[in-house]
Amino acid sequence: MKTKTARSGFTLIELLVVVTIIATLAGFLLPTLFRGQQKAWQVGCQANMKNISSALNGWVTDHKGWLPPGEDGKAGNYGLWCNQIPDSNSGDKYHLTYYLATYLGAPKPTSKSILIPQFICPAFRRQGKNFSMNGRVVYARNTVVRGDGEPAPGIDPFGYPPGSSSEKPPHKLEEVGDRQPLSSTYVLADTDLLAFSPDTWGESGGLPPEPSHVDQRNYVYFDGHVGAKKVPANGAL
Repeated sequence: MKTKTARSGFTLIELLVVVTIIATLAGFLLPTLFRGQQKAWQVGCQANMKNISSALNGWVTDHKGWLPPGEDGKAGNYGLWCNQIPDSNSGDKYHLTYYLATYLGAPKPTSKSILIPQFICPAFRRQGKNFSMNGRVVYARNTVVRGDGEPAPGIDPFGYPPGSSSEKPPHKLEEVGDRQPLSSTYVLADTDLLAFSPDTWGESGGLPPEPSHVDQRNYVYFDGHVGAKKVPANGAL
């Protein structure tokens, strides 16, 4: 008598059906996974900004209400560049990292440049792939606070470095608050080539061509809260 043998393996048709099902499921799941990953990076960036805000508040409290770089007119005080980088060293007093390093758990700046993790947006780092973060422009600071409905010239909260037509003295936090609500005045924002042209810091700063958070930018405000705003059509901060 003949016995039936069990069939093993798949036919070509069955394999094609399985592959089609897997491809269809992947088409549905991958965008969801990507959005979830992007959201996680954005939340990580916001957490960093909250830490920076706490450090800034501590520095201001310890310096009689003055924003970095400190009391106007004192020897050795400088303004800050608009572009904010994540590394710090003792020879660079033009960036927030110089003043906030110890408030963020990093060593006091020395001649050796060190990275301050809180000044690195996770999404920014992943866009760059394998490049050094030293000297990269991750965030841009607020440079002008004009006042609620006032036509008067604005003030630069942190002042601007000497030796240029933009040179300005630093200010106290309460002066910024006198101009407009601290809750609507940002300290730092994500930045990219939609906000600044390549000849500003594009090549040397390594700005990403598009916003790190797809169609949004994160902002940290002078009252300490962090939020996200949709990138406007003109790309401005």
